Amino acid sequence: MNKIKLIFIGILICNFSFAQNVYNYTGIVKDKNSNLPLEDATVIVKPLRSRGAGYYSGVKTDENGKFEVQTSFRLPLNIMVSRKGCTSRNIKVKRLNDTFEIIMECEQETIDLIIEESKKDDDNDGVVNKDDECPDVQGPAENNGCPYPDNDEDGVPNQDDNCPDEKGSPDNKGCPLPDRDGDGVPDATDKCPEIKGTAEFDGCPNQKNKIVELLNENRIILFSVDSSVLSKEGIDFLESMLPYIVQSPNLAIEVSGHASSDGSSSYNQVLSEKRAQSVAEYLRNKGVKESQIQTIGLGETQPIESNSNEMGRAKNRRIVIKISN
Repeated sequence: MNKIKLIFIGILICNFSFAQNVYNYTGIVKDKNSNLPLEDATVIVKPLRSRGAGYYSGVKTDENGKFEVQTSFRLPLNIMVSRKGCTSRNIKVKRLNDTFEIIMECEQETIDLIIEESKKDDDNDGVVNKDDECPDVQGPAENNGCPYPDNDEDGVPNQDDNCPDEKGSPDNKGCPLPDRDGDGVPDATDKCPEIKGTAEFDGCPNQKNKIVELLNENRIILFSVDSSVLSKEGIDFLESMLPYIVQSPNLAIEVSGHASSDGSSSYNQVLSEKRAQSVAEYLRNKGVKESQIQTIGLGETQPIESNSNEMGRAKNRRIVIKISN
């Protein structure tokens, strides 16, 4: 037991012998003529006599010209201050833990440079660099010059974003705008809000390509004998093209009417014209501009099948649709 007590007492004595007082010296460094605080001045506290163990420190002044240096040495001490473009100062410390206002004489060029630097705003956000925690990225003054977080990177900061994890529109509080057809073009600007399209065509599909596709499947509408009345099949075909034609105001549509050899050639000429007109009238009634449509009657002059049998004549009673820009 006695041995343990001796070891413990020895540790206490050892710790006490290494314990050192720490003295703090604070202050501000200014220019004599302008009274401007001087940033980046070097401040060192140094003992005049350094007997025994101890330490002393040196620091740079902050943007407000302030500093704090420490030492374990007691007096006598000196505070030494230096800065490029200014005369150095060497000040005797008279009291422990003292505070200083240190005045330096700086060249006018140095002061002009300090003033210029104090006005710099590299990111042009209205917050000068010295006060800007994000000097290379624009941000509001109330957030110390930094942008507010924006998780979905839609330009609406999280604090104002009703959908912070989904990219949206500033016009809809950061949420996606309604888009019924899911083509990426909002309904508000989509000219075909219920038909999937592309932004290139204002939310509509490439109308000409779609019409060509439909015409490649069936560009002919057939008619009954001695009739210019559209059949149900003919109406269904025109209806399949209408959404694309209506959205293509610059598209030119040629409708050519044809007849079989039943009846005289003059009668068949008139009948072919009526068949073409029946298609044009249907399209106009559905909103297609009259200026887009051209009709032509070709009578019985361009049969696609033989007129010597009923099957061939049935296929010659027709209209053909062509489109162009």
